Amino acid sequence: MTLEEFQDELRDRGGEATVWLVYLADVMMELEAGRPSLVLQQAFFTRGGAYAFAERVHQQRRWQHYYVFRLVADLVWMAGEERREVEYETAFGRIRPLPAVHVTPVRLARALSA
Repeated sequence: MTLEEFQDELRDRGGEATVWLVYLADVMMELEAGRPSLVLQQAFFTRGGAYAFAERVHQQRRWQHYYVFRLVADLVWMAGEERREVEYETAFGRIRPLPAVHVTPVRLARALSA
């Protein structure tokens, strides 16, 4: 999804929407950096879509760990390039200490069409 398409979607939803983001814990980056590194996999407009995706990919790759985060996106934020912190919701796989996670409007829009 492009940024413009995402903005149109938000307008259709009254100017804001809750979005759920699924992140993969990147084990190689964690070994190199010494701390958990999360990589955005996909975003969804429904909680159920995010949970189903995370559960499905975790079942296919039990050694990988997925985390679901939540964010309220609005048109004011979407008009800029500022990063916004996302809120941790749940884990699929081993739970570990997580760093603060941020996303930009452009990255979020791309993840919605992944």
